[in-house]
Amino acid sequence: MWDVLGRAALGLGDAGTALDFAEQAVALNRLTGNPIFEAASLTDTAVALRHLGRAEEAAVRHAEAVRILERAGEAHRTVRSLLPYAEACLATGDPDEAAQHFRAALEIAAAHGLTYQVPAARAGLARVSRPVPGHSRNS
Repeated sequence: MWDVLGRAALGLGDAGTALDFAEQAVALNRLTGNPIFEAASLTDTAVALRHLGRAEEAAVRHAEAVRILERAGEAHRTVRSLLPYAEACLATGDPDEAAQHFRAALEIAAAHGLTYQVPAARAGLARVSRPVPGHSRNS
């Protein structure tokens, strides 16, 4: 329930309320011992944090969610966490890390027939592979 309320709040543009609900969902899922739902709630928390301009904190939560999902062998949910994780990395100014996550999402999606996730992963890779005018990735 908390996760649905959090996503609704985020959809209405209220990232602060979304974060509150997502954190409550994480706590509940940890209490009940459901790592898959915990990871989903961590992803929701991270997305809300990024919308609040707290990209570094978001990246930490995304990393935690992805570790849980990879251990559980949850390909679909892993891709759903990797894509916003890559966005958080872009927000922290780390396009190389973002590319790594977009690439991983693409590989997992392709390997598991998650074709509906492929365009988002490819679009993300295209964004990070284009040089930004006036900026060098080596500087």
